[in-house]
Amino acid sequence: MFGATFSYADGKRDQYKNKGWDLGGYFAFGNDYSSTIRASYGQDKPKVNGEGKKTKRWALGFQQDLSERTRVWVEYGEERAKDADNKSVKDNGLSIGIRHDF
Repeated sequence: MFGATFSYADGKRDQYKNKGWDLGGYFAFGNDYSSTIRASYGQDKPKVNGEGKKTKRWALGFQQDLSERTRVWVEYGEERAKDADNKSVKDNGLSIGIRHDF
């Protein structure tokens, strides 16, 4: 089983504007589709007083269902942008979790 998502945002408040989009997908496989790989990519361009830099981000994750009510996951993501001096800035994160529904 597989699926895809897309989102777009265009907002404005006072001197702040932001336009952005995200595209994602997942692929589930295994017994009862208990394993899932997810990936996403997106960009946005926030502006303050008409000036701003583009931000690009991506993420990749894996989820394993342990039972009907319990699952574990791991995800890694990265975001790149330019600072005021036009230097590249990179931020990344790792998420590891478990969820049990009562």
